[in-house]
Amino acid sequence: MSAQQQLLSRFMTGASLEVHGSALGNSGNVGQSLESWGDVIPRGTHISVPFGQGDEFDDLIDLCVEFKIAGYNPEPHICARRLSVEQIKIGLDRLVRNDVSRILLLGGDPGYNDYVHFTSSMDVL
Repeated sequence: MSAQQQLLSRFMTGASLEVHGSALGNSGNVGQSLESWGDVIPRGTHISVPFGQGDEFDDLIDLCVEFKIAGYNPEPHICARRLSVEQIKIGLDRLVRNDVSRILLLGGDPGYNDYVHFTSSMDVL
């Protein structure tokens, strides 16, 4: 490992970062991308995974599961207004079954409300 990589690795110890699925090619290519991170981003690092406009919820869940399998601690951003009750139930079940223990529950964009079930994050609770 180069001196620069060693310095970055020390800096990343205890750090967290946000990784959007599109930066990794979404689900399916994550394993190859994580291998390239090597020693720079230590296993156990907290990774926030946003749920951006145009993203598919299933892809978000798949990505978080892949991060967890690779040894990282993913935190998916779950936007209530963008999801149905069934999607949230299925997604949370998959996360729990794969030992993903944190989420960031958001209301989401007030102008984006495909499902009238949730008007805020509190409605999910």
